[in-house]
Amino acid sequence: MLNRIILAAAGIALIGSGCFGAPEYQSAPPAVPPDIEPNVEGGKASTGGYEATITPSIDTQKLAEVLPKELTSFIAGEAVEHKNPAPLPDGTATFYTSLDREYTRMVGDAPEILRITITDTRGIPVLLAFLENFTEYESDGGYRKLVLINEVSENGWWSYNYGPNKDESSGSGNFIMKHRDRFLIQIDGGSGIKADEILEAANALDLEPLR
Repeated sequence: MLNRIILAAAGIALIGSGCFGAPEYQSAPPAVPPDIEPNVEGGKASTGGYEATITPSIDTQKLAEVLPKELTSFIAGEAVEHKNPAPLPDGTATFYTSLDREYTRMVGDAPEILRITITDTRGIPVLLAFLENFTEYESDGGYRKLVLINEVSENGWWSYNYGPNKDESSGSGNFIMKHRDRFLIQIDGGSGIKADEILEAANALDLEPLR
């Protein structure tokens, strides 16, 4: 094996074993990992050659509990589960889970949509590597900066691309945060969603189920 895979059972105990009752999300179709022999190329695709600790998946209900059930002036849709394929450090493959919920409001006949997605990367390095290249910037087209979200006391990357008016009145923004080097939270606001509304959504996250 190119890299050592540690299935950390302690991660299950730390996160919790899930909740009883009907799930608060639409389940993904059953997914069966492909049968792949261990191989060096797949390992490099996953980790770039570094060792990795791949934790077991947690109950998707825990992810659902993180997403706000309501946001000011928006109607919350049903959370939807997705099973996504990803390489493992030995070159085989597995699935990781993401869950997204759309929040919609109507302005005349046109919908304005804010989407929150939470992903359990399970510690698979390739799923978080892109964040290492993030830096702050400001230009005529927009900006990116590191911001502290008060309610969760964690930093996240806040970005905004200006629209035709060259300001926040006509563009679109997003927020990305990594939690415990495992969970990736993304908030995307389409045209018409104001900057403070995206940051309000970030402050409405409940990370307690993931502790």
